[in-house]
Amino acid sequence: MLVVFTVRKKGLLRLIRPISARYMHAKEVKHYEEAAKTRQ
Repeated sequence: MLVVFTVRKKGLLRLIRPISARYMHAKEVKHYEEAAKTRQ
């Protein structure tokens, strides 16, 4: 699942505002997993 969000400050609070959420396609999952391996 891919979730896109923003973090806002309202006074002393930090608020998370979701913008979009959807399931990832198989190619996207593969791409993110390969990218994560190279970062470690």
